[in-house]
Amino acid sequence: TIREKVLGEELSSDDLAAAVDGHIRSENYYVLSHDNLRGSEIEQDLGSNGWTIYPPYLLEELVEEREEEERRKRLGNKYTKKKNREREEEKKKRRRRQQLKLKCRSGIPDALRCSIWITSIVQATQPHQTERVIQEYGTLRKVSALDYAWEMLLKEMFPDASDEEDSFLIDFGLGKDLLNNQLLGGIDDGTNTPIPDKHDAEFGVRKLKRVLNAIQHVLNVEYCPLLPHITCIFLEFMSDSFAYASLREMINESSRFLPITEEQYYAWCKTFHDMMTRMHPQTAKEMETCGVLLSPYYHGLDPIFKRFFSPILKHEHVLRIMDIYTIEGCKVLFRFGISLIALYKKQLKTMNINSAALWWAEVRTFTHSDSFDFDMLLKKAYGFHGSRVRKRVYFPRRRTINRMIKMNELWIDKKVENDDMEILSNSYMPPPKPLGIHYQKEEQEHDEQQQKQDAGYTITEKYHDENEDHEHKKETPKIILAKPAFIRSHLASWVPFSLRTCKLDLIYSTTTDGRSLELFYPKVQKTKRTITLIEVLSPDNSNEKNFVIGMYASQAWHRSTHIYGDGECFLFSLNNNNNDEPKCYRWRPRSAGSIDDEKNATLMEQFMLSTDKFIAMGGVAGPKGDSCGLRLNEDFTRGESDTALGFDNEPLAGKNRTTFEVGLVEVYRFVRAVDGKGIDGEDDDIWNL
Repeated sequence: TIREKVLGEELSSDDLAAAVDGHIRSENYYVLSHDNLRGSEIEQDLGSNGWTIYPPYLLEELVEEREEEERRKRLGNKYTKKKNREREEEKKKRRRRQQLKLKCRSGIPDALRCSIWITSIVQATQPHQTERVIQEYGTLRKVSALDYAWEMLLKEMFPDASDEEDSFLIDFGLGKDLLNNQLLGGIDDGTNTPIPDKHDAEFGVRKLKRVLNAIQHVLNVEYCPLLPHITCIFLEFMSDSFAYASLREMINESSRFLPITEEQYYAWCKTFHDMMTRMHPQTAKEMETCGVLLSPYYHGLDPIFKRFFSPILKHEHVLRIMDIYTIEGCKVLFRFGISLIALYKKQLKTMNINSAALWWAEVRTFTHSDSFDFDMLLKKAYGFHGSRVRKRVYFPRRRTINRMIKMNELWIDKKVENDDMEILSNSYMPPPKPLGIHYQKEEQEHDEQQQKQDAGYTITEKYHDENEDHEHKKETPKIILAKPAFIRSHLASWVPFSLRTCKLDLIYSTTTDGRSLELFYPKVQKTKRTITLIEVLSPDNSNEKNFVIGMYASQAWHRSTHIYGDGECFLFSLNNNNNDEPKCYRWRPRSAGSIDDEKNATLMEQFMLSTDKFIAMGGVAGPKGDSCGLRLNEDFTRGESDTALGFDNEPLAGKNRTTFEVGLVEVYRFVRAVDGKGIDGEDDDIWNL
C-alpha cells in the first residue's frame, strides 16, 4: 500500500518497478558487472530474489517524500518535522544491512556483483557514512571519479610505458609456483583456462599486475597471500579501478578482511586450529596427525587462507562465499572452513589419510560430487555444531574471534623471540618501486599531445609568432637512458632508503647541453646527490649492443684539485654484453695495519675527483695506478674502468675491456614527488643571490 502511494495507483510489481525507474536518474543505477580477467560475457539477468538495478533505499526515499508531502498538506500550519529522525535513520540502516546480509547469503546475480561487492565492503569499513554515500560507490555516478583517480595513480606509478611492461606480478607470500601454475593457469577456479597475458590486452594479467602493484607501492602491503586470488575474483566482475578501490577499503580495515603481515596470517591459522579443537576435538586430532593443522606454519590450511577455497570448491560456490565475505568479513573463512569439514568428517575419519594434500583431495571429491549441496553447507555455517542438544556448540561471535586472533599474535611473537619459528623466511620480496621521473613541462605537454594523437584526437597547433626570438630559447633535455623501468627499479634498490620515494630530474644531457666539462660543471655544481648514467658504445664491427653503466655521487661535482665525497658513493653496471645481472659496487673500508694498507690509504678513499681534464670515482693501485673505478675524459667521448680499491668492482664495461667509447651521458638529481623541487635545497632562493 505504501509503495502504491508513490505512484498514486495500484500496479503490479513489474509495472511498479518500471514506473519507479522513471523517478530515478540513470546516474543512480548500479554499475553492471563485466569480466576484466578473461573478457567473457556475463549474464545480465537479475533473477527473482528481489534484486533491483538501483539501490533499494531510493524507493524508500520516494515513498517517504510522498508521505511527508501528504502530511504537510494535511496538517497545513500545524505541520512540523518528525522528531528523532537520526534514530530512525540508524534503525533503517541496521534493518537494510540485515536484509542485505540475508540476500547475499542467498546469492547475488552476476550482473550486480560488481556494485553489491563494493558497496558491501564500504558499508562494513565506513559504518559512519550515510546510506547515500555508501551506495554511490556502486552506481554510475561514482564511475568517472574512481576511473579518474585510478588513471592518476597509474600515471604516477607507471610514468613511462616501459614501467608497466617491466613490472612484476607480485605474489604477496602466496608463492611463485602457486601464482603461475595454479592461479594464472586457471586450475584453481576450475576453468582450466589460462588468464590472457598480453600487454596490449584490455583484460587479463595486465589488469591483475596493475592492481597488485598499486597495492604494494601505494598501500605499502608486502605480505598478504589472499590478495592474488581475491583480486582475480574481483576482476571477473569489475574494472581494475573498482577492484583497487574495494581492496583499498579492505586493507584499511584489515582486521576485518585480510591478514597483511606474516604474524597476522599465522595467528589466523592458529585461531582456526583452536576453534576446530573446541568445536570438533576428535576431527582436529585427525587433522593434526595428517598435517592439516601442523603448527606453527600451518601449510595445510593453504586452500582456505591462501587460496580462498578455490582448490576445494566449485567456482560457483567460491563466488557464493565471496558474496557473503564482502559484507561479513573474515569470519566467513572460519565458518565455511569448519562447516565444510564438519559435513564430511565421518567419511574422512574412516579413510587412511596421511597427508594434508590427500585430506583436501578427498574434500574436493566430496564438494564436486552430485550429492554435495551448497545450501546445506550454508545452513551448517550459520547453524549449530553437534548432534545432541546438550552437545550443541555455536559459532563464536566476531568479537570472540578478534580476541582469539590477538592472543595468538602474542603467541607468535613469543615463538619468534624463542627462535621456535622464523618470520619472513620464505616470503617473496620484490624489488622496490622504480624511481619516478620528473618531466619538464614542455616534454610532458609533448607526450600528452602524442598520446592524444595516437588515440585519434585532432591536435590544434598553438599560435606561433614568427617574430619570436628563438636564439635564447632553451631546449628541454629529453630523458633516454633512465626511461626503462628495470633501470630505475634497480637504482631504487641501491640508493639510500630516504631517496626511494623521490623522482629523477634530468639536469644534464650531452644531447642538449653539450659534450664538455666546461658545460657540465655549471649544470651540476649546485646539486649534492646525483646519478650519472653513461652509455657504453659497442666496438665497431661487432654485434654487441650498447649498454649502461654509472655512478652515484654523494656530493656535488665541481672543479677541484682535492679528493672529496664519502663512503655513500657507489659504482654500478646495469647491463652488459656478458648477460650479467645488474650489479652495484659499494665502498667498504678494509682493516688497517699493514704497510700495503698505509700506502693505499689515499687510493682507498678516492671517492670523487674532478679536474679540468676528467671526472672520476674510485682509485686503482699497482701498475694501473693512473686508472680509476670509472673515469670520463674532458669531452665525454672516452671512458675507463678498472677494479678500484674499496669498491672492489669488476671493470664496468666488461672483464677484458678497461677503455671504451662513450655515447650518451645523462646526470639526474633527486626531487620531491610532491612539488618537483630538489631535496638538497638547490632550488632555494639562496642560490640566486
